[in-house]
Amino acid sequence: MYINVEKMNHLIINSPASSWISLPGQKLMSVCARWREIAKSCKDLWTHIFLGLYSVANADTNRRITAALQWCMDHAGPTAPLDIMLEWYLSDDTEKSVFCELLYSQASRWRNLTITSESIDLATLFPSLFEGEAPNFPLLEVIHSDGCLNLGRFHKAQKLHELSLSYPPDMDADGPVFPWTQIKTLNLDCRHQDVVSVSPSIFPELESLSYNFLSVSFEIPDFPPHTLDALRSFSFTSTYGLARALENLLEPACYPALERMVIDLSPYKFRRYNVPAVVGLDLEEMVWPDAK
Repeated sequence: MYINVEKMNHLIINSPASSWISLPGQKLMSVCARWREIAKSCKDLWTHIFLGLYSVANADTNRRITAALQWCMDHAGPTAPLDIMLEWYLSDDTEKSVFCELLYSQASRWRNLTITSESIDLATLFPSLFEGEAPNFPLLEVIHSDGCLNLGRFHKAQKLHELSLSYPPDMDADGPVFPWTQIKTLNLDCRHQDVVSVSPSIFPELESLSYNFLSVSFEIPDFPPHTLDALRSFSFTSTYGLARALENLLEPACYPALERMVIDLSPYKFRRYNVPAVVGLDLEEMVWPDAK
């Protein structure tokens, strides 16, 4: 097999387990001498960290995960940006802070942070993140959070430009002010809330805005009239129709630069025989669904 090492920068290897850490570079090191050389020369293989915890993490699990993370970071080098994905379905566990603190100690190298959990917020995963002065995140570009997020703690992330939120963000009035003008892409996955609590008007430089509704009924508050001069892409998806919600979202809005709009109001989105209704691309021929 011939592999162009210079072009290979991402590899995913999954193995089913109750808890695992996926470090592609580490797995390649155990295959053969040829693959060890490939792994050593592809620094990006060491910067994509996936950690999934689905059962109680005991002391031995914590020790192995911590050792694997440290080994990975040593091979990546001291300055390589890190893309971190955590899937967490555990109750509170004091043991877990060992490797979370190791990840947090490398916060200055975070580039992409994805947290998926039904109950854990960032304050539980990374308690040091919420102690004292907010840390600096010079490389952080993207946050995908399926938990509670205090945006003020990321006010020093000068490159942050994309947010994906499933819970309303915690915006402490007494804390640091988040640089809203930095955000270019905003994805609101409204599965854990009955009220859309984030008005797009606070993100004046948005270029892409997406809503995803996964419940039968949602309350759309009275958002203030707003204009997003840079917005070029708008997406609205609902598994229950909710055309009225779409109307309420767009009524106070003015998007003069909009180029692409995708509306999916399919009530049976997950049935194989149903093709979701997608409207977009040519806004001169845009047809609005009936509001019911």
